[in-house]
Amino acid sequence: MKNVWIEMVYNRVPRDWWTAIIRRFVSTGDALEIRCWREEEQETAAASRYGTPTEDGGEVSVRGVVTAELIDELLADAPEDKEIYNKMTKYFTINIEGADRRLGSYHYGTQMNLDCSDEDLAFVLDTLRPYGDSFVV
Repeated sequence: MKNVWIEMVYNRVPRDWWTAIIRRFVSTGDALEIRCWREEEQETAAASRYGTPTEDGGEVSVRGVVTAELIDELLADAPEDKEIYNKMTKYFTINIEGADRRLGSYHYGTQMNLDCSDEDLAFVLDTLRPYGDSFVV
C-alpha cells in the first residue's frame, strides 16, 4: 500500500482531476466521514443526508456510508465560491475508507491523501500529468 499526498498549488486547475480520483477511489458501501465548519449550515444539512451529524469542537462530523447518491453529488456539484479556495467540493473534509483504499479530501478538495496500490498510484500520476507543475505530489 502506498501513501500519496497531493496538493494543488495553482489555483485555477479545473476539477476533472478530482472527479477522476473520486470515480476510482469511492464505492458505495465505503465508510464515510464528512466534516464541515459549524457555520456551514447548508453544507452540513447536505452532508446529513448521508449519515449522522455530531458536533466536534468548531466542526460538525457526519459519519455514514457512501451511497450512489453521494457519489453522483460529488461528481456533479461544482462549487462557484472560489474566492479563497479553488473548491473541488463544497465539503471542507471528506474521509472515505474502503476495503483496500482510503481517500482524504481536505480544504475543499485542494489537498488529498490516498492510501492505494501501485496501480492506483500510476492512475493518479497519469491523471495529474496534464497539469504539469500545478500539483505537488
